[in-house]
Amino acid sequence: MPEQLLPHRLLATCKAIEAIALFGPISFASIARQTGLAPRETADAIDYMLAHGWIREIGQRQSGASPSNPIFETMPEAASIAVVDLGGTNVRVAISDLSGNIRSLQRGLTHPRGGMHVVLQIASLCRQAADHAGVPFNQVRVVVVGVPGVPNRTTGSVRMAPNIAGLDEFDVRSALRKALEINAILENDVNAALLGEHWAGENRGIDNLVYVKVGTGIGAGVLCNGAIVRGSSGAGGQISSMPIGADPEDPESLRRGALERAAAGDGITDRYRVLSGQRADAAEIFERAASGDSAAATSLDDAARNIALSLGATCAMIDPEKFILGGTIGSRKEIVDRVARALERIHPDPAPVVAETPDFEAALLGCAYLGLRYLSASLLGQVAVPKSMGAQ
Repeated sequence: MPEQLLPHRLLATCKAIEAIALFGPISFASIARQTGLAPRETADAIDYMLAHGWIREIGQRQSGASPSNPIFETMPEAASIAVVDLGGTNVRVAISDLSGNIRSLQRGLTHPRGGMHVVLQIASLCRQAADHAGVPFNQVRVVVVGVPGVPNRTTGSVRMAPNIAGLDEFDVRSALRKALEINAILENDVNAALLGEHWAGENRGIDNLVYVKVGTGIGAGVLCNGAIVRGSSGAGGQISSMPIGADPEDPESLRRGALERAAAGDGITDRYRVLSGQRADAAEIFERAASGDSAAATSLDDAARNIALSLGATCAMIDPEKFILGGTIGSRKEIVDRVARALERIHPDPAPVVAETPDFEAALLGCAYLGLRYLSASLLGQVAVPKSMGAQ
């Protein structure tokens, strides 16, 4: 256990290790600039981290008036993070090092019985991922799980997750801690993807950003002035419940959400069945639309218009700089283009609509970002993790 630091030194060291982990390799001057620390504070923090093996110096940059500007990066093997993207259909688990590199990825179909079965499935996949990465599991310090619902900070349960049974009935966070014997952090999966895009994707640094994930379900992560909009109970961004598409007073809409019933996977397949009298899954409907099937094209048009209506309402409320569409349905060009055109028809000044960064693990990297923030505090002493990091 590292020696105790005075509170002001602890804060400075937390800021410095976070800057190095998130932006490294990074120079001494850039660390001071990113953190707002004075040169003496920056030097003390770096000395402390070097002494404890969390960072290393990798060179010096010669620059103008400054004779040297040492460059630092994290020691990736100092600690590892288990990161999980839990969906209603699939679950993906990876191991991240302190530099945010995804080292090993395991995946499977989400356990159909939900509840504790899913917790044990995640625990098993975490250990498999660590084994495949060649990382002893005792080096994994925290597991961060993006969940398709709203984590309850107090109870550790997950509500508004209709596609996985039972997560609202027990303390998911404590169950994960017990199964893995490490701390667990729960975050809404779309918020995690939003953080990944904001941190390291093509939309890096945009502080007014909305990420909408469309797949088995539909949800949004909203970033305003650089902060995630969570609301009073953590349900900010749960656009599945917007009264758009299906009858909002129908009991099923109150359970699953009117917009989700109309615009997510089942909504598209249900609409196609009504129009054509045939059954097809979402992937087949995309193929049929490309081949000229008018019922398939109309099904996609209707879903896109309902999504655009939700984005138009969001534009009016928060004036985002950009919308990102992600997920197995939302990221497809056929949907992105349809939504963008529909939004232009219904809003006088629409924000651009783009697909998520291609070949980019946004949700997993967002979980890694949260894990790095957690470790920047916990590795340095007994400090409370900021509530802004999600449900702890």
